[in-house]
Amino acid sequence: MPTPAKQWRKIYTDVPLPSGNQADLRKPDFVALLMTSENGEIPTSLRSMVIESLRSGGKTKTKWQISEDELPALYTMVKTICKAAFVRPRIVETPNYDNDEISMDDIDIATDGMWVFNWGMPSEVGQAGKFLGAPPAGVDAASGVQPVRDSSVPDGGAEQ
Repeated sequence: MPTPAKQWRKIYTDVPLPSGNQADLRKPDFVALLMTSENGEIPTSLRSMVIESLRSGGKTKTKWQISEDELPALYTMVKTICKAAFVRPRIVETPNYDNDEISMDDIDIATDGMWVFNWGMPSEVGQAGKFLGAPPAGVDAASGVQPVRDSSVPDGGAEQ
């Protein structure tokens, strides 16, 4: 018997960000992002690591190490990951703030952007983005266990 369509829906999590803001996030499909990215969106060293992993059947133990000349590509990748991860508010080019939309300009890349990048990436990749350090003093990291919400329900399926 096939899996019912309702079970295929993407789920998301209510996440406290280092800035103190809350967002509904979902883990991005990293492989799909890599396969659909254009030149310069994903650092070359990361692409190479993923290709090596695919060739070896996932048996590579390599951790991604970013080089200084790849920082512009990392910046672009962080923005790509944020756009894919944010469910609510949604990230768009020209936001309608009354419609739960924001732009990338509304997100501090050094705090919330890098946090979302690390949260959303496989451990082999996300660790490379931690060069910016820990969250600011007084801000706790999000727990590994978060309530799951159904993205097909307007309020996320949260209990009232």
